[in-house]
Amino acid sequence: MKKSGLILSLMVILTIGIVVSGTAYSKKRYENQITQRKLRYANNQTQLAELLSALYSNSEKTALANNLTLKQIEDVDRYLSKMANDAEKKQGLNELGKVKTMFDGQQAVTHLMKKGSVIDEISTELLATTAKKLEAIQLISIPLYQKLKPAYDEAQKQFNDIDLAQVGITDFYSNQATETFKIELTRAQIEEVKMRIVAIKNQRAKIDLMEFVTKAEEFKTLQEQKVAEQQAETARLAAEELERQRQAEAIETINNQLLNTNNTTNPTAASDSDNEVGNIGETSQDIENPQKEQTSGIEGESELKPDRSDEENNKNSQIDEENLVAD
Repeated sequence: MKKSGLILSLMVILTIGIVVSGTAYSKKRYENQITQRKLRYANNQTQLAELLSALYSNSEKTALANNLTLKQIEDVDRYLSKMANDAEKKQGLNELGKVKTMFDGQQAVTHLMKKGSVIDEISTELLATTAKKLEAIQLISIPLYQKLKPAYDEAQKQFNDIDLAQVGITDFYSNQATETFKIELTRAQIEEVKMRIVAIKNQRAKIDLMEFVTKAEEFKTLQEQKVAEQQAETARLAAEELERQRQAEAIETINNQLLNTNNTTNPTAASDSDNEVGNIGETSQDIENPQKEQTSGIEGESELKPDRSDEENNKNSQIDEENLVAD
């Protein structure tokens, strides 16, 4: 009886020992699992932090790493997609999203310029899109925004220079589609636009725009030549008219002088001179009526024959007239 009780006691003690040992083992194993999980979590956090930090050039995370590539960002993105911890993944994706915004905006601003000149593809739409990306950077990193803003402003200025020249060229035409220039286009307008084009740094835009200026100058040269020809013709006609009037006035002056001279020296000669002046004025009528002139000449000859003194006076009058013409 005593022996049976002893065996039972031993079995109870053994059972308790086994249970206690099993419980202790399980507890130890659980603690090890927790420790390993914590280590893995710590390792993941450390690795993620290292991956994210490698994307920046400073600990403040205000500037991206030099020569950062899209592939590096995509590698971190793939690493985050495999993470099991949702909170950890969410935090990592949020941080990576900021990096993507900074990288995208920085690339957009950088690509506006090439060797100090705006790219050939510059446009209002491209500048507007880049401006929005720059504003997004401003919400994340003020230092990076301040670094990129001057480059964007320079691109905007150069684009405005091109646009201003294009506006000036458009004003050359009354119809640019048909290349019809305005009649009132001036050399001053052309020179002003030319100076605007000289200030443009993009060589392709400068060459293209200067072609329009060359065409405008050719048009203006032809226009000026036509105006000069018209002015020369007008001046020629005016000179001819002036010469005609001068000759008419000279003849009238001579006739008046002859008349006055004859009236002063010899009234009879003056009368003859008046007849001569009258004859000059009646030349056209004489030509129209030659028969009448011949008839009147015969009648005059039969009616009156001048004496010798009248002939001498007429000769003197003719001599005076010749002298006045020579003068």
